[in-house]
Amino acid sequence: MKEKNKFYDEEIKLKAIEMNSVYRTKTLKGEFTGPYAPYGFQIEPGNKYHLIIDSEKASIVKRIFDYALEGITPFKIASLLKQDSILKPRAKMMKDLKKYVSE
Repeated sequence: MKEKNKFYDEEIKLKAIEMNSVYRTKTLKGEFTGPYAPYGFQIEPGNKYHLIIDSEKASIVKRIFDYALEGITPFKIASLLKQDSILKPRAKMMKDLKKYVSE
């Protein structure tokens, strides 16, 4: 039984090394490998390894950077965005999900 477990342990280690190698190769080629696109980007339809700018959120990201360059704290930036009814990415996702479920 111990030899069987040892075999599986080695197999798991080899698979982990192989997966890390695949992700490293994709990353070095400039391909996106994450499950969700960062805020301000979206995954290109038809090519899950390429990100494109989300034009709807690009202006918000620019505002955030401009505020930061002015020396405004992250807490204050969040307050300013909230005043303009701009939801956090997680809150928007939950709102969209609720809308989708209720339909």
